[in-house]
Amino acid sequence: PSTAAECAQLQAQLQPKQFQTVTPSQELDALEVGWKQVFGDGRASLNLAAWTYKWNNAPFGAAATIVRAAANPADRDRIPNAIANTVLVQPPGTERLWGREVESAFALTDRWSADLNVSWSESEMLELTDTSMVSLTGFTNLKGLEVRGYPNWMGSVATTYTAPFVAGWEWFTRWDLAYQGAYWADTVNLARSEAYSLVNARLGMKREDLRLELFVRNLLDEDTWAAASQRNDFSQPTFNLNGFHGIGVTPQEKRTIGLRLSLTL
Repeated sequence: PSTAAECAQLQAQLQPKQFQTVTPSQELDALEVGWKQVFGDGRASLNLAAWTYKWNNAPFGAAATIVRAAANPADRDRIPNAIANTVLVQPPGTERLWGREVESAFALTDRWSADLNVSWSESEMLELTDTSMVSLTGFTNLKGLEVRGYPNWMGSVATTYTAPFVAGWEWFTRWDLAYQGAYWADTVNLARSEAYSLVNARLGMKREDLRLELFVRNLLDEDTWAAASQRNDFSQPTFNLNGFHGIGVTPQEKRTIGLRLSLTL
């Protein structure tokens, strides 16, 4: 059971609008403008877009640290007073996102096509108080920091070529290059992921009802971590999770070579 002293500990670590039984309603102010154009009798297309979002009362995962303050051990679940406990909360914050995006497609010849997509974005925390990392940073006000998990740059290039092979058959090849920019892996902007690029390729034959394809994913065997995000270090023998932090990473898929057969009945 919670005690007044434990509530006071939580209240001391949270802002008044965060110390509530119900998360405030979220609001999104969004503005998007764009331009679409087709060129060369439909052989090329271009889409341009710009956007800005302001997300009010966006929920963020955070944690607060308390100690069981009740004098009766039964009222603190038999946890000694000296052992800190971590309470997970979702404090609301306000963030702003804005960016630009270009999407294009080209029919270079009757058999050769290409696509190019590029996006740039920025982010900023307008309001957020978080005590989860105060033991490492010494501050709780995250105003002005970037939002975690949002890369500044992303892009992709793809090209496909198809040509006759033998009677009733066509051969084709497709190449894809995807770029993932770096981004902050944590809310306090201490750890940053690395940018990476992936190349995928396909070569095959097809007819009306049958498709045979040789594919290679991650052709260059890129080994940069595919994703990174803030995590607590559970290897430490303590209930005070706010004192120990780390970055959880996801490995990149290794180079994969395969054969795919598709039959349409």
